[in-house]
Amino acid sequence: MKTIPPSGFPYSGCSDSGNDTTGFWIELTIRHCTQRMRWIPPGRFLMGSPFDEPHRHPSESRHEVTLRKGFWISDTACTRDLWCTITGLPAEDSAGIKKPVTAVSWNDCTQFLRKLNSIFPQCRFSLPTEAQWEYACRTGSGDPFPFGFNVTPEQVNYNGDFPYLGDHRGLNRRQTVDVKSLPVNQWGLYEMHGNVWEWCNDWYGAFDMVSAIDPSGPAEGSYRVLKGGSAFSAAADCRSAARARCHPDGRYDRNGLRFVWTPYSSTISDKESDAANEPQKNGRTSSAAPRDEYIILPRKNEMIAEDIRDRPPENGMKP
Repeated sequence: MKTIPPSGFPYSGCSDSGNDTTGFWIELTIRHCTQRMRWIPPGRFLMGSPFDEPHRHPSESRHEVTLRKGFWISDTACTRDLWCTITGLPAEDSAGIKKPVTAVSWNDCTQFLRKLNSIFPQCRFSLPTEAQWEYACRTGSGDPFPFGFNVTPEQVNYNGDFPYLGDHRGLNRRQTVDVKSLPVNQWGLYEMHGNVWEWCNDWYGAFDMVSAIDPSGPAEGSYRVLKGGSAFSAAADCRSAARARCHPDGRYDRNGLRFVWTPYSSTISDKESDAANEPQKNGRTSSAAPRDEYIILPRKNEMIAEDIRDRPPENGMKP
């Protein structure tokens, strides 16, 4: 099926643009740093996981979602290089600038995107909604991963001591890798699984068990959603449907971001963007020390979104 570009493509503010086997792309250049973004066409998909998906969490209730508007999404997680270029922070040593930025809170990310928006006033960048993120990740697949029903460390950077379905143990890198190090998905996006958890715009909450159109999550909450898993996660926590949660002011060395731009209208409203930079209900601001809570706390007989570092492999795991 032929993909139709959005109205106005190519855009005057882009440094380059084009079309290849994975679709349309644009590039934005800020000083020495260039970020490519990929066009994700509108469509309908099943969000969440079926009841028989191994290691699913009860919060992943499967439901139909329609996204009426296409959007542009960065083809990689935001790098340390891009973060420092936009924020004006000192650049790190050259060996690490192509790794994804980490230890950034949701509030930090909204401040970063405000600065990016000031550089490109014709655009309105934001964090993706959870639905946008999962739609872009799945590329039309209903399987746990767009690569199929399982993954290997050669496809995804996760803790190889904890493979999916009790498969053979594999490489455990114990660190993030440079962006564009692992295979791209069918829409030209890199490392949507593993490497770093990626912040979404949504407050964390239960899904409605009905069809949804352009969902943006609950109106309020205590936690924000993260997706994708990290280099320290079990393979099961890198599934397309897996969800994590964290306080908006939480900074952890496994949290990063990628961002979107919907050319028709803002994905995040000015009112919500302003509110994101006000003190949180608990009285904390983005500069405050993060809370100790991170994602979903363990509960008996449930799959949890939990980063795994030095925990010994489970019994019965194949060598």
